Amino acid sequence: MIKKLFDRRVPQLTGLYLVASWGFVQFVDWAVDQYALSPALINLVVTALLLLLPMIVLLAWRHGAPGEDAWTKVDAAVIGLNLVAAGGVLFIAFSGQELGAATTVRLVEDDDGNTVERVIPKASFRRDVLVWDFDNESGDPDLDWLQTGIVIGINADLVQDLFVTAVDATDPRVQEPLREAGFEQAVGVPLTLKRQGAERLSLGHFLDGELDLDGDTLVVTTRLYETRNARQAATHTYRGTDPLEIADRISVELRRDMGIPNWQIAESVDLPAAEIITDTPEAFRAVSEGQQLFRANDMAAARDKMKEAAALDSTCAVALVCVGQLSLLMGDQQPAREYFSAATSYAYRLPERAQLSIQVVDQLMLQGDPDAALRTGRYWTEIYPQDAAGRRLLAQIYAMRGDTDGMIVQYRALLAIDSIDVEAMSSLAAAFRVNEEYDSALVYYARLGELQPGDVDTHLNIAATQAGLLKFDEAREELERARVAAPNEPDVLNRMARLDLQQGLYDDASQRVEQMNSLARTPQQQFAAAGAEESLYYGLGQFDRLVDAYRRRLQAGAEHLPQIQLVSQMANSEILIYAVEAGMEGYALSQ
Repeated sequence: MIKKLFDRRVPQLTGLYLVASWGFVQFVDWAVDQYALSPALINLVVTALLLLLPMIVLLAWRHGAPGEDAWTKVDAAVIGLNLVAAGGVLFIAFSGQELGAATTVRLVEDDDGNTVERVIPKASFRRDVLVWDFDNESGDPDLDWLQTGIVIGINADLVQDLFVTAVDATDPRVQEPLREAGFEQAVGVPLTLKRQGAERLSLGHFLDGELDLDGDTLVVTTRLYETRNARQAATHTYRGTDPLEIADRISVELRRDMGIPNWQIAESVDLPAAEIITDTPEAFRAVSEGQQLFRANDMAAARDKMKEAAALDSTCAVALVCVGQLSLLMGDQQPAREYFSAATSYAYRLPERAQLSIQVVDQLMLQGDPDAALRTGRYWTEIYPQDAAGRRLLAQIYAMRGDTDGMIVQYRALLAIDSIDVEAMSSLAAAFRVNEEYDSALVYYARLGELQPGDVDTHLNIAATQAGLLKFDEAREELERARVAAPNEPDVLNRMARLDLQQGLYDDASQRVEQMNSLARTPQQQFAAAGAEESLYYGLGQFDRLVDAYRRRLQAGAEHLPQIQLVSQMANSEILIYAVEAGMEGYALSQ
């Protein structure tokens, strides 16, 4: 048999086919790297060549012997059957995969209004990962800051790559379930909760690990998991003395393990993490500790730590931006302006996404140029279409301009990224309400109700939407459900009182307002109760009592709202409407 095979030159011809196939695969591999094509193209070619191998062997057997051989119907049938079978297998195996170019070229308008050409990765080639804090296995609490510090370094490196979206445990959708499970910090978290966190954010992978000491050497172990099945995709151990240098090495392996093409890893911008964050070890530690304090919801202490980092390294743009952001959250407008202004001077240290974020804030806050901010936001979301932070910020810009249609587009894009993003879903429903598209709003509120069955705010929003449709009975039923869930919640009473006013039931509304005042303990609750009183006395035409309610609302608002928000919310006060209607324009203008 072996002699017959050699006489018919089957091994020789099969070997020649395999050598030629190997050469063709090498050519395809070169073309993939040279022209930024899909790596799946190599798998397609290898599979196709292997599937055609039976045809080559049979044809070599029938026609490999010396001398002329006539082609028969059997030969045609062999070729036809093999091609059909190979085509069927390839269709089943590769029909859902992108086999062309991994990138696309777009003409986009940059933040200066110029049209530029940018190369954007296609959706099927982008990867996303939730990077969890590392557990400290050294037994030395003085290294606890590195639990977050390593993550900051990894994400600073990853954010430079257009193909990668990296998220850490600061995301509220991760923090809230952790706190409910009894974890104040994102360390020591079971694998099941880590997977749930990545699943909640619709991320394809999550990374965890631990850090230890071997003498003076830092040892960091990482494990990458696939979210859909919690399968461990890769594990690595890194040794060194510089945590940011270790973070640089981790990010390279992480991108490779997630399937980012080698040509992209080789060609993408990859500045060392120390260049982006800080090359001052003490400043890096202060930034890391500030991040931990922020997660613990200690805003003041977090801001002090970030200020410390900025004092240790005056060019640390990361720290300057964080101080600005924390100042905004605390309602301190002037320090926010100062630190954001300082950050713009050192924005060159940051990756492009962070630079765009600073530009938007600078254009809105410092330059007062919402048109420029809109251009920058659009540019940001064009070149980083999967960046949820950019889309949220762009949606806020549209909101400030009163462009609800623009908001709706961005919130829909956020839901395309993460179909269970309750924040985006709630904002989208609210935007539809503003547009008086109540049926569309109800669709999204219904989905929110399924995701958060016990959420009082969802019941309240559904009731408000039903009232907008003049479906008062349905609205009241929804409010009763909310009242069962939270019987003494002032917001529920507030919405019920307003529904009573809408239906002209002033006695019922008055009773609910009294109940709200008796339950109001915080400035926020007092502000809402006084607002309901304003609406009541406006409806009754009682100007003196309306003035009193207005003043109490103003006082309560001053205790918890930044001035700009207070002015915005008080501008819709009924006292101003009443004054204009009563011919008291001077009084309205004075207020």
